[in-house]
Amino acid sequence: MLAYSSGLISEKVLVSIIAAAIISTIVFGPWLSQTVRKLKRSIFDIVFAEEDVYIDAESSTRDEMLHYMSSIVARKTKFNRDSIYHEIKLREDQMSTAMGRSIAIPHARLENIDKSYVFAFHTRQGLEWDSPDGNLVRLIVLVITPKDSPNAQLQILRSLAGAMQDHKKARNMVTNRDRRFLWASLRSELNACQQCNVES
Repeated sequence: MLAYSSGLISEKVLVSIIAAAIISTIVFGPWLSQTVRKLKRSIFDIVFAEEDVYIDAESSTRDEMLHYMSSIVARKTKFNRDSIYHEIKLREDQMSTAMGRSIAIPHARLENIDKSYVFAFHTRQGLEWDSPDGNLVRLIVLVITPKDSPNAQLQILRSLAGAMQDHKKARNMVTNRDRRFLWASLRSELNACQQCNVES
């Protein structure tokens, strides 16, 4: 209206702009509302059982650990081990998933799976993981999500990363080598995600 009153646009142009706005609202409004509602309703199934926590995982290097984790995921998902390793390694090569405080959260998205999977690995000696604070990594939480559900990965990582930024929580999970404690602690953080349905 300001542009019209100032003489910058003609009445014909003004009418065209208003008409286009009305049409856009009519055509795209319901679609946009439906899309937003659908995103809010989306529930992501996560498989994370106590047996998915591995204490004293024996690996001397990060790459050995990636191979070991890939084998574990392959047994659980029936997915090809080499393909799993490739996806996890590809992400690590882009940027280290170490968060500091002796924790790393490697993650990958795989095709042809309909659920997300979480695994936890606790190492006694610690591994070099290019951590931002220089500390060796002792707790690795691996997140595997469907390729066609990028939001699932974001929601899970956000839930876990938030907990890892809490110094006390992070220290307790890194220093406590009790499988049930670690499983319950991580499960509690995943349950805090309103869009996540955690299965055992």
